[in-house]
Amino acid sequence: VNTDSALVLAALTFAFGVAGQEVFGSLISGFFLVADPDFNVGDWVSWQGGEGVIQAVDFRVTRIRTPNHETITVPNTELTTNTLTRPFGREKFRITEQAFVAYSGDTEHALLELQQAAVNHDQVMDDPPPTSRITNLAPDNITVQAEFWVEDPASGDIVDVRSDFRRRIKQRFD
Repeated sequence: VNTDSALVLAALTFAFGVAGQEVFGSLISGFFLVADPDFNVGDWVSWQGGEGVIQAVDFRVTRIRTPNHETITVPNTELTTNTLTRPFGREKFRITEQAFVAYSGDTEHALLELQQAAVNHDQVMDDPPPTSRITNLAPDNITVQAEFWVEDPASGDIVDVRSDFRRRIKQRFD
């Protein structure tokens, strides 16, 4: 009987230890996020699991509004153990879009079309100006990339700007 009680007690101790470790890790991560001057409500962040605008930072979780206007709850440990990207300054957001061109295609023309589609978009900022470049030479195609900036990433129009830019590129490439 003592052996059975000892096993049950050991299993409970182990379970509480694991659960406590996760809670303690989240609390420590939350403390670091709350104290980090570069991690604030209203900032746009991107990490391996998603992207969006920080709505609230608690000691255990962070609430983030996605580009699709969903609010997600992310454990702080996920944000402190993964790389966070801030594709913008506080007042602007960088959008990066890629397209593929066949080796037989006109790469210079594709680069020009990418840049012009961004320049002619009314929500794209003039400063810094949109750019386009070749980013990869794959066996089957050449990857071309456009980078451009839009204002106020918290407004939630990022998805619409990306979609509109892609539609314009499709029309131009046709």
